[in-house]
Amino acid sequence: MHISFGLSWFCGEREQQAIEEALFRLLQAIRDKGSLKRGAEESRLSYRHAWGLLKKWETEFNSPLVTLQRGRNHGANLTALGEKLLQSQQILSDKFLSEYQAIGEEISLSLLDEIKSKEQHKLKISASHGMAISHLNKLLQDSSSVKTELEVHGSLESLRLLNQSNYDVAGFHYPLNDSLNNFSDTLAPLYRQYLNPEKYEMILVATREQGIITDTKNSAKIKNLYDLLKRSVRFINRQPDSGTRTILDQLLTSSDINSKEINGYNNEEFTHVAVAAMIASGAANTGFGIKAAASQFRLNFIPVIKEAYVLAIDRKIPTHMKSLLRTLLNSTEFKTTVNTYPGYDATNAGKRLNLESILSNKIINI
Repeated sequence: MHISFGLSWFCGEREQQAIEEALFRLLQAIRDKGSLKRGAEESRLSYRHAWGLLKKWETEFNSPLVTLQRGRNHGANLTALGEKLLQSQQILSDKFLSEYQAIGEEISLSLLDEIKSKEQHKLKISASHGMAISHLNKLLQDSSSVKTELEVHGSLESLRLLNQSNYDVAGFHYPLNDSLNNFSDTLAPLYRQYLNPEKYEMILVATREQGIITDTKNSAKIKNLYDLLKRSVRFINRQPDSGTRTILDQLLTSSDINSKEINGYNNEEFTHVAVAAMIASGAANTGFGIKAAASQFRLNFIPVIKEAYVLAIDRKIPTHMKSLLRTLLNSTEFKTTVNTYPGYDATNAGKRLNLESILSNKIINI
């Protein structure tokens, strides 16, 4: 744990709101990159989030912070107000921040000493987004024996963080044999580099369906992956290094489909639910994700693959934590609840898996 201190800005007449640090990061990135899209990427914000953040504070200030240029390059520049706001933040930071940080560091050390004297080991999980892992986390939090912390990252990013010893458990998903498009030779090495069976135990959480999500009326009349090339498609994608994006990229490659020809393929969101929400809002009409997310927004779903969602568990974590994970995954409560999610099957939750059986798509009886 790390405790830090910083400067905050507040704005408003009656009820003042704190100006998010993300706004200053975005303004700096737009100034550096000359583009809202590249600025959002540099700030690790989705384009939709960056746009909403700008519009929120432009409304508060009753004046634009950024001017967007029309044309092929879609450039962006800070307005005089945007420049002034950013410069003021930098002046304050240069003048006061180092002093506050020095005082804060002293206070932080004192607080951490007190916390560490009472804190028990926390189970840290980095996992790809999904309904089953969210429910497992709820059950873990309801348990009084283990404190947990779940952060959502893509499958490959979660495994990379596990290898760096930043987390105790990583959640990832991988295609099953009956949905394979003969691309295990390409996918397997990406996962194998992070999965040492001597270091990690692998346990099944559930299987689930992934496929093409369209608006309720399927306005682009999508039937299969090849239809994604239609001009009427407005696609919303997942971020690179997410398991879903990795699998979709390979599905397209194995089908000889050029992703550059798919309208909107570079538009990205960070969860299945966010993809479905964008389609439900009309901002896009097609995406790729899990059936449960499509059903949540009453969208049309075209199944493409079946996959296993797996936990990679560090063998070094305390025994009682590993036992609790197995107990919860094998519980009737977990299996019954997860089986209500469209496209999910938790019948074999808690089953121990062999790495080679996962990567060679030979998981039997799931």
